[in-house]
Amino acid sequence: MWGADALGGSKLWTEPVEVNGVAVKMRITLQKQNLNELFAILKRQFPKARFRSNAESVLVEIPRLNGMVEKIYLVAIKGKTFSAIQFSLELPPNIPKSPEWPRSLPIPGGAVPSETMDMPDRELEYGVFKTNMSPGAVMSEMTATMLARGWVEIQKGVMASQDKKRIMLFTASENDKGVTTGFVLARPILGAKIK
Repeated sequence: MWGADALGGSKLWTEPVEVNGVAVKMRITLQKQNLNELFAILKRQFPKARFRSNAESVLVEIPRLNGMVEKIYLVAIKGKTFSAIQFSLELPPNIPKSPEWPRSLPIPGGAVPSETMDMPDRELEYGVFKTNMSPGAVMSEMTATMLARGWVEIQKGVMASQDKKRIMLFTASENDKGVTTGFVLARPILGAKIK
């Protein structure tokens, strides 16, 4: 049984994703309870889980005896019937710590990939990396890379493919130890016909 089953909710769908190159399934569910209620249920059911939260979201990592780790990500939504959307993944213990970086996404020279996600049904790619470069240098290098590939800059950190069928968003922030984390997301522009 998934930990996510403890929350109930209205299951929307399950879809294939690749996390750090490993194929898994992601379940998407709508929840009527608010984040505080959902947090309390999970805390009671899984006291040894790792919890991270803010006013808008909760991330829970539940270790399994078989070495698997279930990740539940809850995001607050403002709806008449539902208060949160839930994304659930069960990850095997052999997920690579430094995955192969998708060739379609920019990454600064010397940066180390830490997480990638590919959602083939949505033609969406996502990546996270770490580097000692400053956030400004990261942004400049990624912008230059995509301009050289023929993409168009819409605004800082937002680019569109030349045929206007894909959009890319990226950002970078530095922690107090001088390590910069970069985030990149590429997906089809809504309404664009890719194939």
